[in-house]
Amino acid sequence: MKKLLLLLILFYFIALSNAQDYQIINFDDGYFLDQLFIDTLANPNNIWEIGIPNKSIFNSSFSPPNSICTDLNNNYPVRDTSSFLIKHLVGSGYYYYGSCIFAGRYKIHTDSLSDFGTIEYSPDNGTTWIDLLTDTIYKNQGIYGWIKEANLTGSSNGWEWFELYAGGVDEFDINYIDTVMFKFTFISDSIENNKEGWILDDIYIDDFGDSSIDDFKWNNFNSFIFPNPSSDFISIKYENSIKSKYKVLIYDNLGRLIHKDLDQTGDFHMNIRDFNNGLYFYKIIDSTDSKYSFGKFIKQ
Repeated sequence: MKKLLLLLILFYFIALSNAQDYQIINFDDGYFLDQLFIDTLANPNNIWEIGIPNKSIFNSSFSPPNSICTDLNNNYPVRDTSSFLIKHLVGSGYYYYGSCIFAGRYKIHTDSLSDFGTIEYSPDNGTTWIDLLTDTIYKNQGIYGWIKEANLTGSSNGWEWFELYAGGVDEFDINYIDTVMFKFTFISDSIENNKEGWILDDIYIDDFGDSSIDDFKWNNFNSFIFPNPSSDFISIKYENSIKSKYKVLIYDNLGRLIHKDLDQTGDFHMNIRDFNNGLYFYKIIDSTDSKYSFGKFIKQ
């Protein structure tokens, strides 16, 4: 019995040591690609491919050389349904204020009538799938919220980005080293439109649990908010890479934009006494819209 107990404890700490607080999949360095799955068993004709895009519109990746694309060389076929999954081993449990940021870059080039993409989230390792573009039930419960929503039909204006936070509510108790999943699916109808489909790059997942209030950076730019938690005032400092004016956006726990300042210089200060208690997200974007940083704070 002692040996069995010691073995179980050893397995627990091995699993814990393998949990991530973040994943960055840029398709170039190989990191975390072992947690991305293109299912060619259930769907032998799955058209998702990783590599260098070689099409008329999809002619380069956001961060070259590689990306993931609905066929690297050809237009997407008719009557197609193709998916890939990303598994994320939670480094912090999603309790109370705990959740994660999920973001990425994409282009879409489809018929805007019936051809489209979906992004789904599973808080229970694939048993339940929530369509993040169309669901309202779980969103109203606070399980997720869009900060920058994806438009996955028609044609995008160059590279776009999506951002959301996803977490758990009482129905889905997400603990340490549990697995959550994200599924990307592209669907086409029976009409040939000679379109290129969907391409993604620089997919980013970052956890934060209720025991941690760390700030985040993405795209080479740091920020720090204090005090955190706060009941009256917050301040945001940022690194010297912002040389000019910048934007500050603040969202509530349903991803709704509740405050914006578009012409900030220097450190940012704000009175939050009138905010309801709870979790909020902030985002800072430089004047070129090419660098940004985000984090969270708690009003108490």
